[in-house]
Amino acid sequence: MTKVMRNKKEVLLVMEYFEGFTLETVMKERFFQSEKFEGGEIRHIINSLLGAISYIHSLNIIHRDIKPDNIIVPLDLDYTKLKLCDFGLCTIADGPIVEKVEGSAIYMAPELIMR
Repeated sequence: MTKVMRNKKEVLLVMEYFEGFTLETVMKERFFQSEKFEGGEIRHIINSLLGAISYIHSLNIIHRDIKPDNIIVPLDLDYTKLKLCDFGLCTIADGPIVEKVEGSAIYMAPELIMR
């Protein structure tokens, strides 16, 4: 369970310890083993990620750095239980969302880069 606290300058998230691998690590490992993701696995990854995004957006929090390195897969590789992490660049959506461009450019929406 995640506890969300905020003040005028910060959003603080207190999260449980979650042991696992980054999705980036899992993707690389599977690539090197020439092992493709099954359709059901991809569906679970997308559903888990959309659930996490929907939840933080319901709290008016925007992550701003969603990428495979910031998605944790549990040790048992249950793709229905992914965790979104690294909220260091997040912001509260109560005004202009894009004050400055932050995040990983390779995963960023083109309109953010082009302003």
